[in-house]
Parts: sequence; structure tokens; C-alpha cells
Amino acid sequence: MPGKKEMQPNEDREIALLSTALHNDIRKLIDQAKSHVAREYNSTQALLNWMIGRRIDDEFLNSQRATYGEKVLENISSQLSLEGSISSYDVLS
Repeated sequence: MPGKKEMQPNEDREIALLSTALHNDIRKLIDQAKSHVAREYNSTQALLNWMIGRRIDDEFLNSQRATYGEKVLENISSQLSLEGSISSYDVLS
């Protein structure tokens, strides 16, 4: 074909090296982003659990309502599970 230059072996090698380097850099960025998301999720989940525990403690455990609080917590747990709001919260005995 006129005007089309054939690639030289050195060009092929350079393209392969640049592609590998770019791939490695992108892979590293993706891994860093995944790690960041996991840390943020874990922090948020820990805070949520603490806030739920505090709310339960304030509402039932430090009041006179503890006698029926367990039933209320069972109902809340069931409702949240049905809504899909939670997936693994159980009322502890």
C-alpha cells in the first residue's frame, strides 16, 4: 500500500513495552481505588453499627422499656430485612 509504513521490530517492541507499562499503571490505579472504597465502606459500616447500638442502648437498655425491648428489636429486624435495608442484622439473645 502506498504511504503505509511497515512497522519495524523495534517499534513493535516499544509498543509492547509502552502497552505493558500503561496496563500496569492502570491496574495499580484500579487496585488503589478498590482499596479506598473498601476502607471507606468499612469505616461507614462501623459508624452505622455504633450509631444503631447507641440508639438501641438509649431507647431500651437505659430505660424501663427493657422488658419488651427485645420484641421491638425483633420486629424492627424483621421489617428492615423484608425491606432489603439490611442483610445480616440479628437480634442477639
